[in-house]
This record gives sequence, C-alpha cells and structure tokens, in this order.
Amino acid sequence: MITKYFTNINVAFNPFSPAARVARIFINNIPPKSRMGLKVKTTVLSSEIGQEISVTFKDGHVIKIDPKASDIDNVMSKLDRHSRSLKIKEDIER
Repeated sequence: MITKYFTNINVAFNPFSPAARVARIFINNIPPKSRMGLKVKTTVLSSEIGQEISVTFKDGHVIKIDPKASDIDNVMSKLDRHSRSLKIKEDIER
C-alpha cells in the first residue's frame, strides 16, 4: 500500500462485526514510519451503522469505503490506484 500521499485516515468500526476484520487489517498495514506524518483516527462503534474507512490524500481527494461491502484487497487497490496517479503527476512535474 502506497501511504506516501495520505494525510488523514479515519476508521470507524464495530469490533464485533464481521466487517471489522477489513478495518483492522487496513490499520495494521499502515507502516510505522508513515504514521509519523499521518493523522490516524480510529473510532469504535457500538453498532454496525456508520462503519467507514475514509482516507484523505495530499491533493484533497477523499475516498470513503464501506468495509462491509468490500474486502481488504479491494480497499488497498482503490487507495493504491489514486496514490499511483499522484505519483505520476509528481514525476511529470519534476
């Protein structure tokens, strides 16, 4: 997962829900070095309503993903797709 272009990560999940697996794996895949420059906020919910993974990129783009509707591979591919486009833009500007 390319986390270089992330600025904020907000994860809200119910720890007893099956969708919590996706949220926990996502949080676990954030490298420790990246966490220094990121704002990571986790919210533990008491119900399954409002579960969400929200990532804000350096260009201001926000991707919100419902962990109930996707698996970890889809979450990472969606985020990497936008990160790769930002990397291409950065390489072109150099």
